[in-house]
Amino acid sequence: MPAPPPPPDVARTIRLSAGQRVLLPVLLLVVSLAMAGAFGESTVATRVSSGALDLRVRCPARLRYRQSQSLMVEVRNAGRTRLEAVRVGLDAAYLSHFAAVRVMPPEQDAATVVLGALDPGASRTLLVELAGEDYWRHTGTFAVTAGAEAARFSCSTLVFP
Repeated sequence: MPAPPPPPDVARTIRLSAGQRVLLPVLLLVVSLAMAGAFGESTVATRVSSGALDLRVRCPARLRYRQSQSLMVEVRNAGRTRLEAVRVGLDAAYLSHFAAVRVMPPEQDAATVVLGALDPGASRTLLVELAGEDYWRHTGTFAVTAGAEAARFSCSTLVFP
């Protein structure tokens, strides 16, 4: 059986049009940003202190449509006396942009969650499970009160496809 002929000697070059030369770096940048997590879901953690109230807050910064993340508020009594009737005021306008909002502990009314009394050094946690519904950025302000003590924090979430 005879051997096949050798392949032709062809110079290999890449020819890109003007549009391809412009879009190739853009495509590489988008892929690099996606691999670095720039387009994924993320959360932001903050700490707020006001008088005897010490809050640790974690809220979703970026959230995909119909995916769930938690807004977590840990309230700690940093004072020396017992805090009575600790309440977390929920921003109804902010929550209206999300589907399937679930609160733990279950809310007593639509705007306020009562966490009860806190002894010095004790803490309680509120979890609000959010599922993205309305696209774009939504910002809300929440208030934690206990008698004369009050602390506020804001949460801003971008819902994307």
